[in-house]
Amino acid sequence: EIPEPSEGGGSDDDKDLFLRDPEQFQDRLPQPYRMIEKVLNRLVDKAWGVISEREASRIAKGSRKKKNVLDPTAEVKLQKKPNCLSCSRDGKYVFLGHYQGLSVISTSSLICVAAWEDESLEITSLHSGCLGEVTYVLSTVDDMGVSRIFAFCPDFICLIKTINETDDISQRKVYTKFELSEGGNCAAAVIECSGEFWLEVYRFPVETWLKELEVIQAASQKQVPHSPGGGEMKFSPIGLIMKIRPPRILSGTSLKSPFEVLQRTEDGNVIGSGKHHMISGHQWEDQQAVFKYVYRKVLCENKCKAKEGEDSPSLCTFHFLFPGGLIPFLGETETQSGMPIAISVWWCGSHELFQYTLSNPAKDKPDIEPKPNGVWPNANHIICSATSRCTVYISLGLVDGTVTIWDRCLGIPWSIVDISDNSIISGMLFLDQPTGPWDTPMRQDPFQPQNVCVLVTCKSGMRHLITGRRGSDSQATNINERTIDHGTLPSTVWSGH
Repeated sequence: EIPEPSEGGGSDDDKDLFLRDPEQFQDRLPQPYRMIEKVLNRLVDKAWGVISEREASRIAKGSRKKKNVLDPTAEVKLQKKPNCLSCSRDGKYVFLGHYQGLSVISTSSLICVAAWEDESLEITSLHSGCLGEVTYVLSTVDDMGVSRIFAFCPDFICLIKTINETDDISQRKVYTKFELSEGGNCAAAVIECSGEFWLEVYRFPVETWLKELEVIQAASQKQVPHSPGGGEMKFSPIGLIMKIRPPRILSGTSLKSPFEVLQRTEDGNVIGSGKHHMISGHQWEDQQAVFKYVYRKVLCENKCKAKEGEDSPSLCTFHFLFPGGLIPFLGETETQSGMPIAISVWWCGSHELFQYTLSNPAKDKPDIEPKPNGVWPNANHIICSATSRCTVYISLGLVDGTVTIWDRCLGIPWSIVDISDNSIISGMLFLDQPTGPWDTPMRQDPFQPQNVCVLVTCKSGMRHLITGRRGSDSQATNINERTIDHGTLPSTVWSGH
């Protein structure tokens, strides 16, 4: 009998043997060979992926420019460990500050050509400038906060002046920073005394000092003063230009009418620091409480970053400015070539960058505190700054990782770039600037578009290159990755030669 057809249409074994593609009948492998094939294919794919990555990495490394590793051409053995050094602008001498004095090394002969010794001190800070063709000025600060000014001629070092040395140590003004302008005509010092801090700016009588040094050099050609007694001749005194104190903390006003506020703001031709306002103390506290509540998360992040940057805070940072930009419109008078005519100052924990004109104080009012002729406000605390070679551009690093480049020619920000990488900014440097600080094409035509390059270094070891041009967006390029070894953080120096 012929069986009736079932609904299933065949057994399950027959379904498994059915192949839609006839070619698969020859390619199909039995177990366990199918499993072995899958494993081998997976291994081949992984191996090929690793080979492709290594090949791409090799091609990328080959396309990069090889870094030139410079080996030392000569070695100079020093008798004492230097604490600080400074190179002359012409590159002929290297000045070293160490325990018991100063030393001068000639870069051509690599020998010590002059020294000044005092067994009772240790030089911790040193800056140099040029007084003439073969005469240099040195400013030093020792471990006791005493500041001295030296002059170096080709064969000897002469002590010009000890600024703050007194018999009573309790009354001594401690110099925490003492730096010279690029031409050596001016200097500025951050001073501490009785718990107060301020900044003093000096002008040097360069022409008179050169004449006095010629007399000393002619009278003592055979006697080189290696000790403090060799420089006891009295030189012409330095001139105090101004004394700048830190800005007052914003608080409620005691003024009762808008008329009093307008009287305090004088002519009002520049942006002020916000000290004169009509906000009462009660209103100030209420607004501050609301602001802290609304932006509590942002303030907490900035507070953590501020604590990270307070390892070695600088109370005051300043930069000497040369002619150019908006300064001629603010009462600038004709000055000698190479003479700074203004100074920019910012204080630790402040949002503002202040600019002061270096004009001689009035003889009848020498003690009046100078007022800034320009205030550059920022959105957060300033923690780092740098100026271009011609001082037309000023770069500011803020605590939130923002870099602002100000253009003094127009008085506006040139560029604002956020490079925040969860690390504090530790240093900035302008690149590709003209070789001369004054009489440059950039200064002669300040409105001509120029390229600006700023190298930014973070505490994490990352470095960013900011490039920008007026009228176009600025770009921040990451140069290197975050370093793994925190003991080998990179440092950057600039060479003007």
